[in-house]
Amino acid sequence: MKKNNLLMYPSSMHSYRFHSRLFSAAAACLCLITAGMSLRAENVLLEDKFESLDTSNTWALAKTPEASEPAVEGGLLVAKVTGTSSSQRSVLISKSADFSPFGQKTSIEMVGLLVSGSTVANGYSGNMYYVMVGNINDGRGFGSGYCPWQPADKAGFLALTYQKCATVHGIPFTRIEIYDVGAQKVVQTMGLYGEAVPSSMVWTIDGNKGSWSIKLEGDAAFYPGEKKDITYSESNTLAVGKFSQLTAKGVASGSYIALGAANNFVVTAPTQITLKSIKVTTP
Repeated sequence: MKKNNLLMYPSSMHSYRFHSRLFSAAAACLCLITAGMSLRAENVLLEDKFESLDTSNTWALAKTPEASEPAVEGGLLVAKVTGTSSSQRSVLISKSADFSPFGQKTSIEMVGLLVSGSTVANGYSGNMYYVMVGNINDGRGFGSGYCPWQPADKAGFLALTYQKCATVHGIPFTRIEIYDVGAQKVVQTMGLYGEAVPSSMVWTIDGNKGSWSIKLEGDAAFYPGEKKDITYSESNTLAVGKFSQLTAKGVASGSYIALGAANNFVVTAPTQITLKSIKVTTP
């Protein structure tokens, strides 16, 4: 009768068991390392899928006279301006002031953004969505003052704006801008090809490097133009730039997240935005 080789050679059995245990231990360590990396990669500071609007712990509401307070309708955040005057806005401001992009970079993912309304055909009037990180007035209150064109009184912020505009010939286009506001205001402008709407945008701010990036998902892409202060890659779906006006000192008393709808100059139909979700994370 044929004998089992492992029975004939006990040392082989011992080696087999040793290597099996070693492999199992290595696999277990790898799982722990992978799990740890996953946990570190998903440090969520804020996440809202807008099933309801938490005004007790998460958000404060604000508006100007020709606007409604933000609300949740059908699982979407809705912010509405009701008049056509310039600078009217409907705003959400975080109650937490722990969103400083200094120390570790901060990413803001916005899913399902839609902007509606119509504009004066002059190339700069726009129906605007915006999101801001920082502080407009060194911690002395907030309210509807949280908007990109606000001066930063001893504080500072970055704002991303997404605007539907029209040229002097009535041709629609979309403009994205970064407002870098501190001692001075610096605005960097980007355009999108055609009328494609991104399914999501991820805005990442790295305070230590003084840099920002915007990643578009879906069919939208940037129109590169000739801006030398912004670089584009990944088939023009990633834009990268620098900022210098916002400083760690400017947000030392707190750094908020604010987002909303606004009329940028006079418009012909009021601005309304809807948003499916927002998530703020750090590495």
